Amino acid sequence: MGDGRWEPECRSWTERKPRPPSRDKAISFERLTAPPHLNKKRQGMQRPVSIIVFGILNFVFAALGVIGLIASITLLNLPADSNNPVIQFIHERPGYAVWLKLGMALGVLGCALLLASGFGLLSLKPWARPASLVCAIYLILFCGGGMLINLIFMDQPMLGPAQQQRAFETVAAIGGPISGTIGGVVWLIYPLLLLAFMLQPKVMAAFRPLVPPQA
Repeated sequence: MGDGRWEPECRSWTERKPRPPSRDKAISFERLTAPPHLNKKRQGMQRPVSIIVFGILNFVFAALGVIGLIASITLLNLPADSNNPVIQFIHERPGYAVWLKLGMALGVLGCALLLASGFGLLSLKPWARPASLVCAIYLILFCGGGMLINLIFMDQPMLGPAQQQRAFETVAAIGGPISGTIGGVVWLIYPLLLLAFMLQPKVMAAFRPLVPPQA
């Protein structure tokens, strides 16, 4: 011990068994190893305003979808002897009523996709962009197909005899298809915008994980 050989042996033993890094250091490895300019760039990309806007719009359209589902359920439960031509049309055509029920089930799935992708966009989750793409494509197919079915099986049959009905019935027969078409166009435009926005290079870069530089 007095000849000075113990200290090198002790030092070599500690070098052979280094202390494992702490959990905090392991978690912050990416932040510590990335250059300062990359860290600043990543911080500047947190929650861009445009992504926040689309995240909020997803929640808004999900809420509108829930309101539409409630209106559809109410419409199906109204009595068949109502003076509203739309209600009479639904009760006279059981096949169209089946489509409405199927559309409500598909609408629930669409609302769920809007809520999930909206939450991911607001939180800037890595899966938010793929979820938004799936949501946009699903809504485009669902809304486009729904508009086509309504045009063929509801709008044309109702608009034909509308001129032979009384004033109130004429307004209801014409107003129903027109309002449905306008609503379908709005629901078709938003997923198209969402799809185009998610394909933008800046949005793709915002959700791309930061890769630390190689040594």
